[in-house]
Amino acid sequence: MSQQYRWNTSVESAELDENWVVMNSEKFTISKLNPIGGFLWSKLQQSLTKAQLVTEVMAEYEVSEEVATADVVRFLDQLTEYGLIEQVG
Repeated sequence: MSQQYRWNTSVESAELDENWVVMNSEKFTISKLNPIGGFLWSKLQQSLTKAQLVTEVMAEYEVSEEVATADVVRFLDQLTEYGLIEQVG
């Protein structure tokens, strides 16, 4: 089975004016997500693979697999680095 990702359980988030704000209380950081980041963040309430997220982005934004993959990989790498998401499974 492919690696899955989901919200880090120590992170709190809120959607404000169509933007997501994410707070990591362990690292004392606050992040504001762009629209695609917010879309992906909302999907990660459940555990999903990179491939599932790419499919979601392609369907929602009507972009190529190449563009969607680049966006998803960048998103997952950055949010993993910031401790906002975790790998499961």
